[in-house]
Amino acid sequence: MFKSIWMRFLLLVYYFAVLLPSNIIASKVISPYEIEGVIIARSFRNGTNLLHEQARSFTISVSNECWVASSRYSYHKVHDPKLAKVAIASEINGVNPMQFSISNIWYRSGCDGKDTYTLTILGDYKAAAEAWVRPGVVPFNDDVSFITPIWIAYASSHALPIKAGSRLKPLWPLLQLEDLWYSDFDVKTTWTSLSKDSHLPKQLIQYHPGIRYAASRDPHVRTTTISKVEHSKPFTHGYKKFEYNLIEATNYNGILLPLRFEASVYIPNLKAADEPEVIQRTVYTGEMVLVRGVMSASDFKPNMHGTRPTIYDKRFKLLDTAPVVESRSANGMWPNSHDPNLRAQFETKLAWIEQERQSNARHKVSVRTIVYFLLLATTIGFGFFAFRFSKQHNQARNINENIKIQS
Repeated sequence: MFKSIWMRFLLLVYYFAVLLPSNIIASKVISPYEIEGVIIARSFRNGTNLLHEQARSFTISVSNECWVASSRYSYHKVHDPKLAKVAIASEINGVNPMQFSISNIWYRSGCDGKDTYTLTILGDYKAAAEAWVRPGVVPFNDDVSFITPIWIAYASSHALPIKAGSRLKPLWPLLQLEDLWYSDFDVKTTWTSLSKDSHLPKQLIQYHPGIRYAASRDPHVRTTTISKVEHSKPFTHGYKKFEYNLIEATNYNGILLPLRFEASVYIPNLKAADEPEVIQRTVYTGEMVLVRGVMSASDFKPNMHGTRPTIYDKRFKLLDTAPVVESRSANGMWPNSHDPNLRAQFETKLAWIEQERQSNARHKVSVRTIVYFLLLATTIGFGFFAFRFSKQHNQARNINENIKIQS
C-alpha cells in the first residue's frame, strides 16, 4: 500500500513539473495578427537563365489555425527574348477578349480550420470569377496566386507535422496532376521551428518520391486517371523538390515572424549521372512591409465582394471517380458540406459516372466483339481464298505435267 501511494505521489510530481508546463507552453494563445507584404516569383530555364518574374502584393490575417489571405497582381516582366515576342504579340492582337484590367486581378484564399477556400477575380469582369473549395488546411499551390509560400511563412504552424521527417501534402504546384492532392499523396517533409511559441518554420524541405506521374482524362465521364512509372536514375529514390528558408525575422508581441523569406521549387537535372542533382525552376522571395494586430474574424472564408462565381467544391472528390460538385453562389455565401442539396448532387454525379462507365464498358465489349468477328471472318476468307488458289494451282500444274508426259 505504501508503494502504491508513493507511485501516485511521483506521478503527481511528474505531471505538475513536466507535463503541465509543456502543455501550457504548447497551448499558448498567440494574438491574431495581419501581415502586408510583397512577393516576387522568378522562373528559370536550366536553373540560371531568367525567363520572367511576377510580383504580387499580399495581405494575410492569422488567428491560430484559421487564416485568410489575398494577393493582387503588381507586375510581370519578361526577360527571355522569345517569350517577350509572344507577350508583345499577344498584347497587340488583344488575346484578352473580356477586356479586364490585368492590374486588377485578385486572388483570395482562406481556411476555417477544416477546409480551404479560394477565389479568383479577373479584374472588373466579375462574371469571370471562379472559386474552389478543397478539403484540409494545407492550401493547394495553384502556381499563380503565390498564396502557398505566404501561408508557409505566416500561417503554417498548426498544419506542420508534429515530427520533422513526417509526411505532408506537397507544397509545389501539381498543375494537371491535381487529383493526386485528393489521394494519399503525402511526401516526406523535414523542418525546423522558428520559435517554440509560433512553430512557424525556419527551414522546410520536401522530397519528391522519385516517381513520374502522368494524367489521362476520360472524355466520356470527365474523370482523370493517374499513371506512374519510376523516375530515371539517379532520381529513383527521390530528390529535393521544394525548400523554404527564413532570411530575416522580426519580433512582434513576443513572437518571431518572418521579415524576409525565400522558397524554391526544383526540377531534376537530367544531365546528372551519379547524384540526384536538382536545379531551380521557380524562386519566390517575400518581404513583410507591415504587421499589426487585428480582431479575430468570425469568418475566414474569402469575401466574394458581390461576385457570383462558379464554385468547384472538391471536398467530395475521390481519385478513382473524381466527381466535382459545381454550383453558383447566388448570395455571396460559400457552400456548406453538410448541405443536403450538395450531398444529393454528389450522389447523383457518382451514380451518373458509374452508369456511364458501365455503358462505356458494354460499348467497348461490343466494339471488341465486332473487331474479333471481322478479324476471324477475314482470316477464314483469306484461308479459303488461299486454299482455292492452291487447289487451282495444283490442278494446273498436274495438267501441265500430264501434257509433258504425253508429248
